[in-house]
Amino acid sequence: ELLKSVRAESENFKQQMETMTKNHQSEITTLKTKHTQEIKSLNSNHASILQETISQRQLEFEQQLEHDRDQEASLRKDLEEKMQTLQSTFEKAKETYAVVVKVKEQKEKECVAVSKKLEELEVSHQKELATKMDELEERQAKLQELENTLR
Repeated sequence: ELLKSVRAESENFKQQMETMTKNHQSEITTLKTKHTQEIKSLNSNHASILQETISQRQLEFEQQLEHDRDQEASLRKDLEEKMQTLQSTFEKAKETYAVVVKVKEQKEKECVAVSKKLEELEVSHQKELATKMDELEERQAKLQELENTLR
């Protein structure tokens, strides 16, 4: 009888264990399914958010790129204008320098000519002065002679 009781209890325990195992298996399956659904949902949401973020960043990047290109074009245009102005100024400076050099050369020629003329005039004036001095000496000698004759 004790053996029957132990066997019955054992059978009962075994059935309880099988029921509990089935319940646990069912619960585990339900939880796995639920977690899988939640993970899929989270992954889907995360992917959607990630895609939205990527799209937003790409749009911002494209806008920044376009802005940078516009700015580069503007800077290039400014640089080209400044280079043209610089080139024009350089050409005018070259022309002005050429004129200055020609004027300088002309003035140097004129200075040489004036110097020669001054030298010629100086020589001429020296000769004329020497002649006048000789005449003056002659007159003074004549005047001295007349004074001596008068005395």
